[in-house]
Amino acid sequence: MLDALGVRWKALSTEDKAPYDELALADKTRFKEQMAVYNEKKAVAAALEGDIIHQNTASTKKKSAVKKDKSVTKKKKVATSAYVYFRRAMRSTVEEENPVLTSSEVLKELGTCFNLTQQP
Repeated sequence: MLDALGVRWKALSTEDKAPYDELALADKTRFKEQMAVYNEKKAVAAALEGDIIHQNTASTKKKSAVKKDKSVTKKKKVATSAYVYFRRAMRSTVEEENPVLTSSEVLKELGTCFNLTQQP
């Protein structure tokens, strides 16, 4: 099943891959913008934490808790590749051709197929 998907991806012309490349490029732009916001929030949180610790050590008052922005501590995201968009578009077709496979088997096959298409 996944072999067929990989073969279809490799067989696509540059023009046929263009919509998926455009989606990937748009996602890469989104990713860069979100990372800029993430890095800015992280820098502000670090600066605020440093100021509060400095202020508290200079006085005898109890240290106040620093509330961290949860969005800053989340795992970093990565931009989506053109192949992922292609896979999303083709998955239902491949599943229709092989209805007996479970979701995990489909994912294993997709991974295997992708790895086979990446070999020289």
